[in-house]
Amino acid sequence: MSASQDIAIGVDIGGSKTAIGIVDRGSGTVLHGTLVPTPPRGRTGAAFLEDIASTATRMAERFDKPRPLGIGICELIDRDGEIASSHRIDITRQQIRDAFHDFGDVAVDSDIRAAASAEALFGHGRGRGHWIYVNAGTGIASVLMNGAECYVGAHGWVYSLGMSPVDLSLPEMAGSVLVEEVSGGSGLVALAQRRGLQVNAVHELTAAAGSGSQDAIAVLAAGGRVLGSALALLVNTLDPEAIIIGGGVVADSGPYWNNLVAAVRQHVWHQPAKGVPVLRSALSNQAGLIGAALAPRPAFAVSPASAAARS
Repeated sequence: MSASQDIAIGVDIGGSKTAIGIVDRGSGTVLHGTLVPTPPRGRTGAAFLEDIASTATRMAERFDKPRPLGIGICELIDRDGEIASSHRIDITRQQIRDAFHDFGDVAVDSDIRAAASAEALFGHGRGRGHWIYVNAGTGIASVLMNGAECYVGAHGWVYSLGMSPVDLSLPEMAGSVLVEEVSGGSGLVALAQRRGLQVNAVHELTAAAGSGSQDAIAVLAAGGRVLGSALALLVNTLDPEAIIIGGGVVADSGPYWNNLVAAVRQHVWHQPAKGVPVLRSALSNQAGLIGAALAPRPAFAVSPASAAARS
């Protein structure tokens, strides 16, 4: 690796898998990476972080000097850099400090904010003004962008699109449920299993739909419609110039993506706004990893030196 490269290590802790990699921050290129399963919530504490740190340490041995490390987590991170939720990942800043004590600079941010920042610099968000980034993976999250800046809200709790309720007529989901329970990867698989489909992952569900399974098609179509309707509400209220969507659920064309786009077009009220571009992320599933390595702003540093400086 060239000594002149601006290189950092990124860790993207997602709902189903965790990506760890070496990233050239000048180009957004992932130079080396690996994926490990994210364990169940009850096992995402200190031992899990130690395992990640061991992998990151082995990667750091490639360098001739300490390299910064950034962590993106699929939880809310407030304006002070504190982990403000534990819906899927139950870890603390102190556990992060303890696990990564050998790294000079360590920072943590929400995965959606990290991914959106990467898309702003290296993807379809580059050069745009007001736009929305959405992650459709195991869960659902979104963030409003002003150029390359993420809108963080009054407290930093603005990313919970997937936790918003919707009413459905699906027989499997009577009454009010959450967007994430219908449109996120885990929800899609659960719905498919309720219909008797033998699938354990979204790619298996999309393969079943590609083979003509009407149940698989119906589940994916419903998920796309629900998320598309939610995104149309954001268009109606925020007037973005584009919606950019990353995550494994939208990796391919098919019933989910087609119904998502159709629902946006249908439910956006203002006629000229119906043509808002709806794009897949140019960085695909690597957006979160690249964004984590971009070293979030100083408030989010969790290295011991940074913590001492603030105390």
